[in-house]
Amino acid sequence: MKTPLVLFPGLGADEKLFFEQKRHFKEIVITPSWIAPKEGETLSPYCERYAEDLMKGPLAGISEVFLGGFSFGGMVALELASILSRKKNVKVRGVLLISSGRTNQIIRTAFKMQAAFGSMFPNKLMQLILRKLMLRNFLNSERLNGEQVQCLKQMAHSIDIRFFKW
Repeated sequence: MKTPLVLFPGLGADEKLFFEQKRHFKEIVITPSWIAPKEGETLSPYCERYAEDLMKGPLAGISEVFLGGFSFGGMVALELASILSRKKNVKVRGVLLISSGRTNQIIRTAFKMQAAFGSMFPNKLMQLILRKLMLRNFLNSERLNGEQVQCLKQMAHSIDIRFFKW
């Protein structure tokens, strides 16, 4: 078997973000689902639990991988690279960052302020804002084909708002 590429989407997205990659490289691309974070949990303990889940599920029996992620998913991929190689004896052959960074210092201050402000909204209002206002603004600013638009709409409507706000 070829070395798999495990791709993690950003917050508010799911495995559908990588539908094109899965379509073209279906035999090697793995897009696992997120696990729910615990209250007050930080990234490192979350990734420790996630590594356990991955090794029992989509990565069971796999000895080497490439990891990649978009935005928050890239930060998870970096953290998992360390955990998998150190504790799970999985050789991580490389990490691909897509619109991501190595630390939270790379995140723009304006985005941090938006996130802090958004976390104050009740969940129902936040879902409405994401599904209507932000989705419409994003779709109007990007050149997407019909399939990509449908994919984004599906992700917006299936967003786990608790995970997104975490």
